[in-house]
Amino acid sequence: MRKKKNKKTVADTGYKKVDRKEKKKKDLLKKELSKYIDPKLFFRNVDFTCKKDAILFLCSQMLKHGDAKTDFVDSVFEREKISTTSFFNKFAVPHAIHFGDVKTRITFLLNDKAIPWGDTSVHLVMLISINEKDIMTFNTIYSSIIDLLLDDESFDEMLKIKTFDELSVYLENHV
Repeated sequence: MRKKKNKKTVADTGYKKVDRKEKKKKDLLKKELSKYIDPKLFFRNVDFTCKKDAILFLCSQMLKHGDAKTDFVDSVFEREKISTTSFFNKFAVPHAIHFGDVKTRITFLLNDKAIPWGDTSVHLVMLISINEKDIMTFNTIYSSIIDLLLDDESFDEMLKIKTFDELSVYLENHV
């Protein structure tokens, strides 16, 4: 007669439960992320000579698609006056100083040619608008994207992205 081995399973240790929670959380974030990004708000290699022009262009796209109102533009420039929204001569994240009547969106601009941004220059601009009801979920997604951009290897990978679909897949796999 064979002796039964007493195997401890992942479920017995509680890891499976944790893994399921983490997967559920990650799936929720991916679902929410897909609400915040839009192919109409993805731009590649648009030539700008200054941050003002880049911000105006990105804001105008949000206005054009009904994602923001005109006071959003003023609020973005008001925030930019307080301090620059650029990071490490790589990317900028302009955003409004106040929550407003906006849809939560991330507008992406990726450029091979750097855009002058105050005392520095950037290759990637993420104009963000946040509706107050989305703040908790958005903060988690935002933190994950910023972590990616701060990592040199991930940032270089993002700069190679040519289409919205590539961006969407990349973010889904890394956020």
